[in-house]
Amino acid sequence: MTENMNPSTPETPETTGAAASAGGARPRRARALMMGSAAAAVLILGGGTAYALGGPGMDGDDLGGVTAESGSDGGDRDADDQDGTDDRDDADDADDRDDADDRDDADDADDRDDADDADARPADLPASDAASMRTVADQAIAETGAEGVTTIEVVSGGYEIEVRLSDGTESDVHIAADGTVTVRAEDDTEADDDAEPLLDLAQLPAIETAALDAASAEGVADGVFTEISSSDDPGTAIEAEVLAGDGTGADVELDAALTVLSTDIDED
Repeated sequence: MTENMNPSTPETPETTGAAASAGGARPRRARALMMGSAAAAVLILGGGTAYALGGPGMDGDDLGGVTAESGSDGGDRDADDQDGTDDRDDADDADDRDDADDRDDADDADDRDDADDADARPADLPASDAASMRTVADQAIAETGAEGVTTIEVVSGGYEIEVRLSDGTESDVHIAADGTVTVRAEDDTEADDDAEPLLDLAQLPAIETAALDAASAEGVADGVFTEISSSDDPGTAIEAEVLAGDGTGADVELDAALTVLSTDIDED
């Protein structure tokens, strides 16, 4: 039997129990580490918000370097929501700009239309002097066998003439610039007791001069003689129209002596 050589450290039951307790703590700590690591893995694999779980005495090193993050997905969603709102605002702003552009385009189109209206005298008007009007009037009478004409109008690409036939009815005759004649009977086939008197074609040059002078006196310069018709209004024998290059028109009324009764300016 070996004797205890160090009398100051006697072997006691308390010393033996403490050593046994120290030896038994290692298995419990290992089990706690395994449980904490498994819980962290489940949270990471499952997605969403991760929270650090562990037993007493565990820290970040015990969890294998896994750290806890909270609310990262929610923050991303909030940022996405803000981005969506910004996108809608940008789309609204783009729509507003498009609407403004459309209104500007519409205004520009209206301005161009107004400019076109200002140049109301067509570029393809045929000759509108008294001699040309006399020529087409005689042609219309010859084509229809009419007694005479009541109206001669210069239009785009030709002339419109109203003739009165021997039975008192009237017809419209269109003579194109190339001489083609088209006759259209009026819907009213009955004679009109109040029909306008026939034009005296021999007076056409004098009527043209009187109408142009009256229009010029009212500021309608460089006009052309575009229409003449007889009138059955008391005191008025002739109604004539003059059209300037800028689209301004003048309606002139003359009596039987070709005296100017009135001149109305039409700037439309």
